[in-house]
Amino acid sequence: MHRLSRRVGGYLILIVLLFLVPVGTRDPYYLYTAYRIFLLIIMAVGLRVTMTTGQVSFAHAAFMAIGAYSSALLVMRVGLSFWLALPLAGIIAMVVAILIGFPILRLTGVYFFLVTFAFGTVVMLIITNYWRDVFGGTQGLLNIPVPDPLAIPGLPPLEFTTMTPFYYLGLMVMIIMILFAVRLDRSRFGRVFRAIRQQDALAQSVGVNLFSYKMLGWAIACFFAGIAGSLFSHMHKVITPGDFTIQLAVYCVVYVIVGGEHKVSGPILGTALLCLVAEYLRGFGPIEPLAYGVALVLVIVFMPQGILGILPRINAWLGNLWPGPSQGVSNNDTTGA
Repeated sequence: MHRLSRRVGGYLILIVLLFLVPVGTRDPYYLYTAYRIFLLIIMAVGLRVTMTTGQVSFAHAAFMAIGAYSSALLVMRVGLSFWLALPLAGIIAMVVAILIGFPILRLTGVYFFLVTFAFGTVVMLIITNYWRDVFGGTQGLLNIPVPDPLAIPGLPPLEFTTMTPFYYLGLMVMIIMILFAVRLDRSRFGRVFRAIRQQDALAQSVGVNLFSYKMLGWAIACFFAGIAGSLFSHMHKVITPGDFTIQLAVYCVVYVIVGGEHKVSGPILGTALLCLVAEYLRGFGPIEPLAYGVALVLVIVFMPQGILGILPRINAWLGNLWPGPSQGVSNNDTTGA
């Protein structure tokens, strides 16, 4: 109980510090970098859900694009408020995922990887070359409206004219999505997801419907991607097919693997760390893919459980200062944040 309270206290302190960042700096560069990391964390945490069932998807960037274009078109062409378009973008991405999930979720291993890779390519081809009056072709969609002012009782309306409101929006949505992922991980569904990954034949022999649970994990993951896409489009105000390349999909997989798949905090840590390293290396030329590749190889060879796998040892060296468990990660310690 004491260990749990320390862990919760550590997370609360971290959240408070994140809320205080705009107080310390109003520099748009730092706030934009943080906002971008928040969106990628949403993507990676969502991708981890379907990876928990043993399915590695390389179509996550395509579902982010579906969410981004859906949200922008709902606001620009249909006239909906951003606050309604935001959840609808996630739902649309989820519906598309369910429709294509019926044929592809029966595949496993390299076959699933190849099909999701192909689907991502097809989505980009459609957005680029078809219905240009709707999607804008290679030029994309321009002049996407920012979110409507947010009215908070007792406070002046929050208007999205600077990066500070966007920072808080991204932070709040990220926290909500992380809390949902943690709750899912600790639920019966999360335990079944892990059972399917470890021994799908054994799980099926005790009555688990493999297809239904894989579909659930797949749909949730794509919902997360759609939400991230909506947040992306209304902050940038311009979206093009080049914003959602297969490289982004590969990066999302790297974030999860490098951070560690056994807990929700794994992709959070992996995304934040790799994004900060990539931002630092940006001044040295286009070596970001090389840095990601090196990080992935090092983790696979030396840290199969990701960065989270070495934190207990670092914690022991520091005298148990970390608010998490001080012992090594066991196969049964796979729930929670």
